[in-house]
Amino acid sequence: MAAFVYRVALFMCVMISPLSIGAAILGSLNVDGTGFGTEGVQPSELSLGFALSGDTPGLSCWAPSTSCIVLLDRVVTPADIGAVFSFGPSTPGFGSVVSFLTDGVDDEWSFFIPGNGGGVGASVSSMLPPRSGPDFAGDTITEIDLTLTALTFTQMGLPTSLGFETFTFANPNYTIAVEGETPEPEPALLVFGALLIGLASRRHWKRFVAN
Repeated sequence: MAAFVYRVALFMCVMISPLSIGAAILGSLNVDGTGFGTEGVQPSELSLGFALSGDTPGLSCWAPSTSCIVLLDRVVTPADIGAVFSFGPSTPGFGSVVSFLTDGVDDEWSFFIPGNGGGVGASVSSMLPPRSGPDFAGDTITEIDLTLTALTFTQMGLPTSLGFETFTFANPNYTIAVEGETPEPEPALLVFGALLIGLASRRHWKRFVAN
């Protein structure tokens, strides 16, 4: 009987306890995208992009590709300050982003002007709390939220006689939050399993001493 209880306890500790899941913000980051711009476009026409450069930390991407997954590409104005852009399973490219974010290799968030270059990046590893690993390997990502916290535009007039047009520079500030679930040990089950193991061991020890 003691052997049976011991085996059941071990099975519960090893197989059942890790299945407890906790939902939370897995990581967050504030990014100041100061000073990337383009020529000949007015602020009201300027489209800003938000993308993930997969497995290429330190290198921003400026155009969609198999390694640059664009989640947001739209005209953004100061009226959008405070807006939260949420990306989930129904968002095109979300599955590819999640795949990059959980493969154990660091990635790069990219903020850019689609079709015109100019961007700024921030590594995924910089948004993680202190722990092992450069990304969210082992977690289940359910949503990515992008909050526009500030946005200003500056324009620089260049001599038209030299063939230049006015440059418009975007100065956005974003907050990124990755939400999901991470496996957590279940304390109640672990304690219960430990008690069962202790009970089985005690019975086994008494039987050993009696013999």
